Amino acid sequence: MLLETGHFDEALESFRRATAANPAYADAHENAGDALMQLGRVDEAVVSYERALHIRPDRVVACHSLANALAHLGRIEQALAAYRRAITLDPNCAELHNNLGGLLRACGRLHEAAACFRHALELDPRLAEAHANLGLAQRLQSRPREAQASCLRALELRPNYEPALTTLPRRMPIQATLRAQNAASGRWLRSIAIRRKPVPGCRVCAR
Repeated sequence: MLLETGHFDEALESFRRATAANPAYADAHENAGDALMQLGRVDEAVVSYERALHIRPDRVVACHSLANALAHLGRIEQALAAYRRAITLDPNCAELHNNLGGLLRACGRLHEAAACFRHALELDPRLAEAHANLGLAQRLQSRPREAQASCLRALELRPNYEPALTTLPRRMPIQATLRAQNAASGRWLRSIAIRRKPVPGCRVCAR
């Protein structure tokens, strides 16, 4: 409860007491990592996630969190390995494939990144983030028409989604953008009370 309500220092203290009482308590190590991330203490968060995974190597959420933390620190190869390990544990999680693709794209590995985004969309065709990320990869590959289509699809799913708007090719006619926004508005009004359902079997999305 302390972690969910933003009391990160108190939450960390509670998790530290739990791990002191029971060093094999994987949940507490993982939660301590989450609190440390919120406090900006990323190096320490990595240690907590690694401890959780040492105790429970099958913890996909801890592995995903470790990958995010390593990427934040610029430890790219280790982050890539952690994402791939998480995907091995939970291959049906679209979010994992999307995040791996984002890191590959940041490294300039555009072909691999695009493949990750497409795989994410096979798992969850309504994942706006993956459509927008694919659009950016396509734009960087000098494929403006495909980039436009990907970004417009992202905007249909999430109107005014900033990454998609900023990625749209500059020469795209404004009328096309407006049509996409208008088409999305009706769907948005019908779905604002409905959260995106997690991909079946995806433990990261279901958390």
